[in-house]
Amino acid sequence: MERKARDIARFSGAGDKPEGKPIVGAAAPGEGKGNGGGTDGASESDGTTESKASAAALADLVPSSTAILVAEAPWSAFVQWQDDRVKKRGAQYEAKKALLQDHLMSALLAVRPDLRDRIEHVTMASPASNVHYLYAPHGASYGLDHDVSRFTECRESLHPDTGVPGLYLTGQDVCSVGVAGAAMGGFFAAAAASPWALITHADVLL
Repeated sequence: MERKARDIARFSGAGDKPEGKPIVGAAAPGEGKGNGGGTDGASESDGTTESKASAAALADLVPSSTAILVAEAPWSAFVQWQDDRVKKRGAQYEAKKALLQDHLMSALLAVRPDLRDRIEHVTMASPASNVHYLYAPHGASYGLDHDVSRFTECRESLHPDTGVPGLYLTGQDVCSVGVAGAAMGGFFAAAAASPWALITHADVLL
């Protein structure tokens, strides 16, 4: 129960402790050919005494938390910076990122105004960031396009065992989209690397 409560608090940013401040990361992935972005549901207090007490109890378990905001952005708006070095893309690029960041933060605070004074740090990524760090075509979010071919024509290559000794694939494209898909991709890779792991370390993997 303690672990489950900790996970809930992490995603909700719940609690009234001064040191329990969420760190917000905002991202605007490109549309590309990949699948679009989305957000996970967040637990939220309904304002009653009971829910506020629950939020405070959860905050005792988690001193800080992270919120990730994901929105779509057209690749055409960032393509001109795709070959520029990180932190060297110029004032126009930084201004565009700042504008998008302001819109995302306004959307967050519109539904969670209680977080306004608890945010310690905000960082913003763009489709150009995804190209640089993830080598994602057109800065697309969430990996490969999720059409039928992903699970038919591609199924022979999209699995952890590459056939090369000691080389395994992991992440969302081995399984399915998003955070949960990436986690399961890691699970499958661990199982492929050591089938006994499912038995001897099931408590850790699960």
